[in-house]
Amino acid sequence: MPMRAVTYYLTAVIAGAIYGGQVCPLLDSLGVWELGLVLFFPLGGAFALRVLIEGPLMKQRPPSRHAFVQFSLDLALFSGAALAAAALLRLLYGFGFFQSGLKVALGLFTVGLFAALDLSLERERKIIGKAQHGQASFTPPRCLVPIARKFILVTISIVILATAIILLVLIRDLHWLSEQVLTPASFDVLGRSVLIEILFVMGFLLVMVVNLAFSYATNLRLLFGNETDILERVSRGDLSRRVPVVTCDEMGVIAAHTNAMISALRVGRRMSDGLRIAKEVQQNLLPEHAPVIPGLELAGTARFSDETGGDFYDYIGCDDEVCGRIAVAVGDVSGHGIGAALLMAAGRALVRQSAASPGSPALNITAANHHLARD
Repeated sequence: MPMRAVTYYLTAVIAGAIYGGQVCPLLDSLGVWELGLVLFFPLGGAFALRVLIEGPLMKQRPPSRHAFVQFSLDLALFSGAALAAAALLRLLYGFGFFQSGLKVALGLFTVGLFAALDLSLERERKIIGKAQHGQASFTPPRCLVPIARKFILVTISIVILATAIILLVLIRDLHWLSEQVLTPASFDVLGRSVLIEILFVMGFLLVMVVNLAFSYATNLRLLFGNETDILERVSRGDLSRRVPVVTCDEMGVIAAHTNAMISALRVGRRMSDGLRIAKEVQQNLLPEHAPVIPGLELAGTARFSDETGGDFYDYIGCDDEVCGRIAVAVGDVSGHGIGAALLMAAGRALVRQSAASPGSPALNITAANHHLARD
């Protein structure tokens, strides 16, 4: 049972009942409990519909869009419930839409906006939690919704709704005060009553805004925590993990670029490992020690400017160990890198093969050149 959603829908019933009685004199005759009962059925129906369609809707969208789908769903349900409540007040009690229904609908829509925003942030936290346990999506977001644009839209909406609600309360209180007999004794009591109503509305809005701010800050902390954790692992050489893409804003784009960087680093590491192995293989092709020949000192080494290269040398002895002769081969393949190293290995093999054949050294080298040129 989504307890956070249940709390918001029940809050909408209670806040709508209290708010309706404050801003509309006609609704004073119903009382808070009766008005709350009228609001309960539309909001209860909206919540039941939410339970039915929420799962299928989420399955049709990528995880990075779930928060937006959640926001749209809850805002639409609250808006529908607000209009349904206004229609019920019209059908059951004959209250005009512009006299009372619109004011109640505005109050429910305001609660719905805060609820939809907070529930979408909760959905985002669930996706982050699943990503931390391995159920992650790394697909880059298809569309970008800038954080600045979202902030501007949310701020403007909250300011407009808060201003409209406070104005309705003030208009209602001014209308009520105009009907009262003002005396020095009653002025304090009436003023205190108006102030309490305004403070109640402003306090409720403040609590909702603060809750929303904490909820968003929690999500940002989780998103930045994921990003910095992966980057710290990368800085230590651990390329085994990627950053989950859970939003369609700049954080999602940063996560996608980080994953692209990690993929490129993995390719670079594989190439580096391949070059390291090639270097070891090439070093093994070179002689470890010079042969011992009385009266002659031989020494050789090869140092490449890259991991591998085309320089080589070799000592080629006779098949007959007592022949007493040895050939020293020195070669330099044009260029550097893995291509030169491969050609060097092929040339070395052909020279050794030809040296084992009968004939003079000139014939052996001619045969090696012939095979190498033909390849």
